[in-house]
Amino acid sequence: MARTLCVCGAALTSLTVAAAWSIQTFFPYYSWGVGDFYAWVGRVLWAAIALTLFALALAWKDSPVRLNILRAILMAVILLVGLNLELELQTKAEGRYYFSTNWVSKSADNWQEVLRPFAGKPGVKALEIGSYEGRSAIWFLENILTDRTSSITCIDVFMGAAYESNFDHNVKPFGAKVIKIKAPSYQGLRGLKLESYDFAYIDGSHFAPDVLLDAALTWDLIKPGGVIIFDDYGEDYTGPKSEGNYPRVAIDAFLKIMDRNVDVLFKGYQIAVRKRATLKPAP
Repeated sequence: MARTLCVCGAALTSLTVAAAWSIQTFFPYYSWGVGDFYAWVGRVLWAAIALTLFALALAWKDSPVRLNILRAILMAVILLVGLNLELELQTKAEGRYYFSTNWVSKSADNWQEVLRPFAGKPGVKALEIGSYEGRSAIWFLENILTDRTSSITCIDVFMGAAYESNFDHNVKPFGAKVIKIKAPSYQGLRGLKLESYDFAYIDGSHFAPDVLLDAALTWDLIKPGGVIIFDDYGEDYTGPKSEGNYPRVAIDAFLKIMDRNVDVLFKGYQIAVRKRATLKPAP
């Protein structure tokens, strides 16, 4: 029985590691953290390692000393490999970034489509309200803002030292291409140059008054023809505390006011609009 369990555990360990590397190849923004909701890989890996170690322990009492020494070495190697993989998979994605969540992958295709006109072009400037650990900013940098003269301005209050530390680590390789502003958005936005940004991503506070103010302040910062993407437009907020005070309420109000000067590019969980190149005056 011990031999069967050992073989099964070792096989499951190998298959899990192989699956992890395969998925990473096809889904580079997949989150690996064992503490992360998405990280089934880490949990299965540890179950496989535990099964293997249990099988080795079962066979211990009926084996000669020399064989037990070899088994002890094997158990130590398996444990060390598991710990190493766990530490790497718990916090790292793409080999050099620290992420604990993944809210980017489900939106990446839409972003790629609406931001295609800016991809790879020199001097493109992006604005992000709400950066968290920098995952969305890094997606923009790696897929749209690829020219050395492009940049992104990230505004966030960075509540929590761990989140800010992760953000700083993640954006460090991009150097001066990332401009970090640690402040509430209503303060940080007011110090920026009008009509100087090509696109913006609004994902800060989710209370309607804050979202409406972010939208209004961002509008004047975006160039004619620029794009604004709002997060959590389609989020299903319910209950008395959220009634009338969630992003969609503010975004719909903003779009109704700006109806003559915006084109909706997509609408779903998120919504993206283009500021028309030629703006019409109020009737």
